Parts: sequence; structure tokens; C-alpha cells
Amino acid sequence: MGFASWGMLFGFPLLVLTLPFSVSGETDARDVMAINDLYVSLGSPSLPGWVSFGGDPCGEGWLGVYCVFSNITEIRLSGMNLGGNLSDSLGDFASILTVDLSNNHIAGSIPDNLPPTAIGETF
Repeated sequence: MGFASWGMLFGFPLLVLTLPFSVSGETDARDVMAINDLYVSLGSPSLPGWVSFGGDPCGEGWLGVYCVFSNITEIRLSGMNLGGNLSDSLGDFASILTVDLSNNHIAGSIPDNLPPTAIGETF
């Protein structure tokens, strides 16, 4: 077996292992709907990447959005001068762990339907 063959045999699997876990970059549809609703309830502020309908928060790297695989696990928008209200859609995220919207001008109460995984919420 020549050097080129060994390179193909061991090089290709190494390349595959270094690729991101979520190659497709498609965010869970439930999370997309929830974050779109959150965006609208906050008054559609100027946040890079954010849109009010559709989009791919995990694949497109929306500001303050952190993902594991295709699930949004964190939203961190502290001190962004955001207004509006919190919507009940915060409870619709499939795997949210942290929501940090502190130091903003958001009215209303914290939704009661946050999932049990949301252990780090800061409002």
C-alpha cells in the first residue's frame, strides 16, 4: 500500500471527525418558531441575523444565540437596550438552558411555562 493510499485511509476519517457536529446547520423548527416569536415580542430590534420569520439561528450564527447540534441552548442579550415584552414562546424552546435578557427595558412578567431545563434564566 503506497503513501497516497495510507493518506486516504487515515486522512479522510480524520477530516470527517473535525467537521462541525451539525453539518446541515438546520435549527430545530420548534426553536425557530419560538425565537421568531421572541424577536417580534421584543419589537423586532436591530439584532444581527435575527428575523421575524424563518431563518437558521444555529447555522447563521445569530447574535447572542448559542446552539448544541440543531437546538438553541442559550440566548444571551444582556445590556442590548431591548424593549417590548416577554412572550410565552420562551416555553416552546426544545432544549433551552440559559436565557439572559438582563439590563434591558423589557416589560411584563417572566412566563410560567419555561421548561425545566431553563436553569440559568436571568431577566
